[in-house]
Amino acid sequence: MTTFRYVIVYWEDSAHLHFGWIPLEAIQDNFQDVVFCITVGILLEETKEYIVVAQSSDQKKTAISNTLKIPTKSIIKIHDLKVVKKRKP
Repeated sequence: MTTFRYVIVYWEDSAHLHFGWIPLEAIQDNFQDVVFCITVGILLEETKEYIVVAQSSDQKKTAISNTLKIPTKSIIKIHDLKVVKKRKP
């Protein structure tokens, strides 16, 4: 069976500042805004350029869904999650 690495990824995302036309002076105050994100999932791939995280897998770990590719430059930190097996009563 495949072994997965479960992680929490803290990262900075790009942001859309405004829809439609707006005077330049009105938007310049928003240029410093940063969008911080937290993603929890299964780390599928890790390279110098990016990581790939999946939201879910099937019980047999043969299929995954909802993948997200995050550029390494955007990552603030990654924490590994400890897998706790269900105890029998």
